[in-house]
Amino acid sequence: MELRVLRYFITIAEEGSISKAAEKLMIT
Repeated sequence: MELRVLRYFITIAEEGSISKAAEKLMIT
């Protein structure tokens, strides 16, 4: 679970927005 949370934060940081990161994470 912790690794998943870290991956969320990394994706949000890379995408620059929570909505884009959410879309990307829901696909995977």
